[in-house]
Amino acid sequence: MKNKKGFSLLEALIALGILAFIVTAILAGFSAQIYTNSKTREKNLAISLAEERVEEVLKYKKDQLNDMGVIGSTIVEDFSHPGNSNTPFIKSKYNNLKDYKGMKRTTIITQDPNNNELLDIKVIVEYGKRGNKYPFRVVLTTKRGG
Repeated sequence: MKNKKGFSLLEALIALGILAFIVTAILAGFSAQIYTNSKTREKNLAISLAEERVEEVLKYKKDQLNDMGVIGSTIVEDFSHPGNSNTPFIKSKYNNLKDYKGMKRTTIITQDPNNNELLDIKVIVEYGKRGNKYPFRVVLTTKRGG
């Protein structure tokens, strides 16, 4: 009389293969989620940089901005090279943080051609630096009155 308790070698290998397939699928899902989270975080940091600059510009009156010499100018901050900035505004608290490396913020303040009382403010944050190129960008624009 044969006792058929337990699994045969073939049954154990099939179960192990199924388990390996399931674990691989779960780990691939985790990996994709981590990648997505890092890209979303990078975009949120870029949006924060842009919003910070818009808020900073809006706190000054038009006359103050004119006295600072920023109307009609382009202000560039490259966070890949801290301190390499021509900003007349307060030096950004982000310059020394590694999270912001590979980002560049450009602020353009111009006189509105249709209304002398308004300023056009455009802030561009480029991120995801690869070589000398930035494949992603966030652009915020607003108008500022007197």
